[in-house]
Amino acid sequence: APHASIQTKEIAQVVDLIVIPTGQSVDDLEPAVLLAHDLFKSGIPIKNIVFALMKVTGSESEIQSAREYLASTPYQVLNGAIPTKTSYSQALDVGKSINEVSFKGLHNKADELAQSIIDAVAELV
Repeated sequence: APHASIQTKEIAQVVDLIVIPTGQSVDDLEPAVLLAHDLFKSGIPIKNIVFALMKVTGSESEIQSAREYLASTPYQVLNGAIPTKTSYSQALDVGKSINEVSFKGLHNKADELAQSIIDAVAELV
């Protein structure tokens, strides 16, 4: 939702890092940024809120545009981006994680984003 519910705010108070997944279109980005602002206004430090680009197309220019849009906010954007791929859906359907796909390139994309999350948490500690 483009706003933080009471439950979202309660959870945000006890976690180290809030990762907000968003697509690359403005229709995805705007509500994600509104959610981040809402969390910040409820007392969550800016450094604890990050964005992850998910279900992106293969267009590097569109991904870069999304990154530029998010760069105009005070929040960090994680490295990497997860494209919309059948292989990811199929892995999830059988209880695997997205980095357990059989295609090395997709596996590497998932690992890049995961490492970026690990790095962001490490910076907070």
